[in-house]
Amino acid sequence: MFQPDEDGIFAKITVSGARFQFAFLVQIALGLLLIYMAFISPAGIFGKAIIVVFGIAMLVQANRLRANAKREIWLTDEGIVTNDGTVLAAMDQIVSVSRGSFALKPSNGFSVTLREKHSFLWVPGLWWRFGTRVGIGGITSAGAAKFMAEQLSLRVAQES
Repeated sequence: MFQPDEDGIFAKITVSGARFQFAFLVQIALGLLLIYMAFISPAGIFGKAIIVVFGIAMLVQANRLRANAKREIWLTDEGIVTNDGTVLAAMDQIVSVSRGSFALKPSNGFSVTLREKHSFLWVPGLWWRFGTRVGIGGITSAGAAKFMAEQLSLRVAQES
Protein backbone atom coordinates (compact mmCIF):
# COMPACT_ATOMS: atom_id res chain seq x y z
CA MET A 1 0.00 0.00 0.00
CA PHE A 2 1.18 3.50 -0.83
CA GLN A 3 2.28 5.71 2.07
CA PRO A 4 0.99 9.27 2.54
CA ASP A 5 3.18 12.36 2.30
CA GLU A 6 3.93 14.57 5.31
CA ASP A 7 0.46 16.16 5.05
CA GLY A 8 -1.34 12.79 5.09
CA ILE A 9 -2.21 12.91 1.37
CA PHE A 10 -2.09 9.58 -0.48
CA ALA A 11 -2.92 10.95 -3.95
CA LYS A 12 -3.51 14.39 -5.42
CA ILE A 13 -5.34 15.52 -8.56
CA THR A 14 -4.71 18.98 -9.98
CA VAL A 15 -5.93 20.85 -13.05
CA SER A 16 -4.03 20.13 -16.26
CA GLY A 17 -2.85 23.43 -17.75
CA ALA A 18 -3.49 22.57 -21.40
CA ARG A 19 -6.91 21.07 -20.71
CA PHE A 20 -7.88 24.10 -18.64
CA GLN A 21 -6.83 26.55 -21.36
CA PHE A 22 -8.71 24.63 -24.03
CA ALA A 23 -11.91 24.35 -21.95
CA PHE A 24 -11.74 28.01 -20.94
CA LEU A 25 -11.19 29.25 -24.50
CA VAL A 26 -13.97 27.06 -25.90
CA GLN A 27 -16.45 28.36 -23.31
CA ILE A 28 -15.46 31.99 -23.92
CA ALA A 29 -15.70 31.50 -27.69
CA LEU A 30 -19.11 29.82 -27.44
CA GLY A 31 -20.45 32.54 -25.14
CA LEU A 32 -19.28 35.33 -27.43
CA LEU A 33 -20.53 33.50 -30.53
CA LEU A 34 -23.99 33.06 -29.03
CA ILE A 35 -24.21 36.73 -28.09
CA TYR A 36 -23.03 37.73 -31.59
CA MET A 37 -25.58 35.38 -33.17
CA ALA A 38 -28.36 36.98 -31.15
CA PHE A 39 -27.63 40.34 -32.79
CA ILE A 40 -27.41 39.05 -36.36
CA SER A 41 -30.19 36.44 -36.26
CA PRO A 42 -33.60 37.15 -37.78
CA ALA A 43 -35.31 35.66 -34.71
CA GLY A 44 -37.85 37.62 -32.76
CA ILE A 45 -37.04 39.46 -29.54
CA PHE A 46 -37.90 36.40 -27.42
CA GLY A 47 -35.57 34.16 -29.46
CA LYS A 48 -32.77 36.71 -29.29
CA ALA A 49 -33.21 37.04 -25.53
CA ILE A 50 -32.89 33.27 -25.08
CA ILE A 51 -29.72 33.18 -27.19
CA VAL A 52 -28.21 36.07 -25.17
CA VAL A 53 -29.09 34.32 -21.90
CA PHE A 54 -27.30 31.15 -23.07
CA GLY A 55 -24.30 33.23 -24.19
CA ILE A 56 -24.07 34.97 -20.83
CA ALA A 57 -24.47 31.60 -19.08
CA MET A 58 -21.45 30.27 -21.01
CA LEU A 59 -19.38 33.31 -20.01
CA VAL A 60 -20.40 32.85 -16.37
CA GLN A 61 -19.48 29.17 -16.65
CA ALA A 62 -16.06 30.09 -18.06
CA ASN A 63 -15.56 32.45 -15.11
CA ARG A 64 -16.47 29.65 -12.67
CA LEU A 65 -13.96 27.39 -14.39
CA ARG A 66 -11.27 30.08 -14.08
CA ALA A 67 -12.08 30.74 -10.43
CA ASN A 68 -11.71 27.04 -9.56
CA ALA A 69 -8.51 26.39 -11.53
CA LYS A 70 -6.37 26.28 -8.38
CA ARG A 71 -8.46 23.63 -6.63
CA GLU A 72 -7.01 20.23 -5.87
CA ILE A 73 -8.59 16.91 -4.95
CA TRP A 74 -6.86 14.82 -2.29
CA LEU A 75 -7.17 11.23 -1.14
CA THR A 76 -6.61 11.10 2.61
CA ASP A 77 -7.51 8.77 5.46
CA GLU A 78 -10.71 10.82 5.82
CA GLY A 79 -11.72 10.15 2.20
CA ILE A 80 -11.80 12.28 -0.92
CA VAL A 81 -11.46 15.94 0.04
CA THR A 82 -10.60 19.19 -1.70
CA ASN A 83 -7.87 21.62 -0.71
CA ASP A 84 -10.53 24.01 0.63
CA GLY A 85 -11.84 21.36 3.05
CA THR A 86 -14.92 20.10 1.19
CA VAL A 87 -15.43 16.39 1.81
CA LEU A 88 -16.61 14.83 -1.44
CA ALA A 89 -16.80 11.27 -0.15
CA ALA A 90 -15.97 9.97 3.32
CA MET A 91 -13.96 6.75 3.24
CA ASP A 92 -16.59 4.80 5.20
CA GLN A 93 -19.28 5.85 2.67
CA ILE A 94 -17.48 4.56 -0.45
CA VAL A 95 -18.93 1.36 -1.92
CA SER A 96 -17.15 1.10 -5.28
CA VAL A 97 -14.96 2.88 -7.80
CA SER A 98 -15.76 2.86 -11.54
CA ARG A 99 -13.29 3.92 -14.18
CA GLY A 100 -14.11 1.72 -17.16
CA SER A 101 -14.87 2.92 -20.68
CA PHE A 102 -18.62 2.64 -20.23
CA ALA A 103 -18.81 3.95 -16.65
CA LEU A 104 -20.78 7.11 -15.92
CA LYS A 105 -17.79 9.31 -15.19
CA PRO A 106 -16.12 12.55 -16.29
CA SER A 107 -13.50 12.54 -19.02
CA ASN A 108 -10.10 11.26 -17.81
CA GLY A 109 -11.56 10.48 -14.43
CA PHE A 110 -13.54 8.04 -12.36
CA SER A 111 -16.74 7.81 -10.38
CA VAL A 112 -17.40 6.65 -6.85
CA THR A 113 -20.61 5.08 -5.58
CA LEU A 114 -21.61 6.02 -2.03
CA ARG A 115 -23.76 4.23 0.55
CA GLU A 116 -26.07 7.19 1.20
CA LYS A 117 -27.38 10.12 -0.81
CA HIS A 118 -25.61 13.44 -0.39
CA SER A 119 -26.36 16.99 -1.45
CA PHE A 120 -25.64 18.17 -4.97
CA LEU A 121 -22.25 19.83 -5.44
CA TRP A 122 -20.44 20.72 -8.65
CA VAL A 123 -17.20 22.38 -9.61
CA PRO A 124 -17.02 22.57 -13.42
CA GLY A 125 -14.21 20.52 -14.90
CA LEU A 126 -13.13 18.97 -11.59
CA TRP A 127 -15.89 17.06 -9.84
CA TRP A 128 -19.59 16.62 -9.23
CA ARG A 129 -21.64 14.90 -6.56
CA PHE A 130 -25.23 13.89 -7.25
CA GLY A 131 -27.17 11.52 -5.04
CA THR A 132 -25.03 8.47 -4.36
CA ARG A 133 -22.41 9.17 -7.04
CA VAL A 134 -19.30 11.33 -7.15
CA GLY A 135 -17.54 11.99 -10.44
CA ILE A 136 -13.95 13.19 -10.47
CA GLY A 137 -12.15 14.32 -13.61
CA GLY A 138 -12.65 16.54 -16.62
CA ILE A 139 -9.79 19.01 -17.04
CA THR A 140 -7.61 17.02 -14.67
CA SER A 141 -4.54 14.97 -15.43
CA ALA A 142 -5.49 11.46 -16.60
CA GLY A 143 -2.49 9.85 -14.89
CA ALA A 144 -3.20 11.43 -11.50
CA ALA A 145 -6.88 10.45 -11.69
CA LYS A 146 -5.97 6.88 -12.62
CA PHE A 147 -3.52 6.67 -9.71
CA MET A 148 -6.12 7.99 -7.25
CA ALA A 149 -8.77 5.58 -8.58
CA GLU A 150 -6.39 2.63 -8.16
CA GLN A 151 -5.44 3.67 -4.63
CA LEU A 152 -9.09 4.14 -3.75
CA SER A 153 -10.00 0.75 -5.24
CA LEU A 154 -7.29 -0.88 -3.13
CA ARG A 155 -8.58 0.79 0.03
CA VAL A 156 -12.20 -0.18 -0.67
CA ALA A 157 -11.20 -3.79 -1.38
CA GLN A 158 -9.08 -3.87 1.76
CA GLU A 159 -11.97 -2.66 3.93
CA SER A 160 -14.42 -5.21 2.42
